[in-house]
Amino acid sequence: MKLRCNKQKRFAALTALGILLTGCGMDDLKNEMVTMVKELGPTTIYIASPVELLIDDNSTAMVYGYEKCPDNDSNWLWLVPPSNDVQDNNCIKLDESTSEVKVGLSTKDRTWNETWRVAHHGDAITLMRSNGFEIKRADQGI
Repeated sequence: MKLRCNKQKRFAALTALGILLTGCGMDDLKNEMVTMVKELGPTTIYIASPVELLIDDNSTAMVYGYEKCPDNDSNWLWLVPPSNDVQDNNCIKLDESTSEVKVGLSTKDRTWNETWRVAHHGDAITLMRSNGFEIKRADQGI
């Protein structure tokens, strides 16, 4: 599953804000926008649990995490919006330093834990099971 933290959208929003500002020269505006982007820093992605994901060519599982879900913070992105049944410590957290993530999986037959590899490709993230299968959203397969 490639997760894109779209920095272009954040930059576009800042550009639109900058255009609305009056009395600034283009160089001043550019410098201000560069400063704002640097202050935003890297984005942390949270996947709210439970979420149905494709875990092999023919199977899905309900997947949940073990990280604390964030409070109001300007520097994170919900990949899957939280529902009312998300508990505080049921998020999957992915940031620029994450190389592995522990997840819980549940199907109608069983419940188990796995550690998934996290690969970073620019602003995209890929989650992979230990057998090499690339995790996908449930609506992308079967």
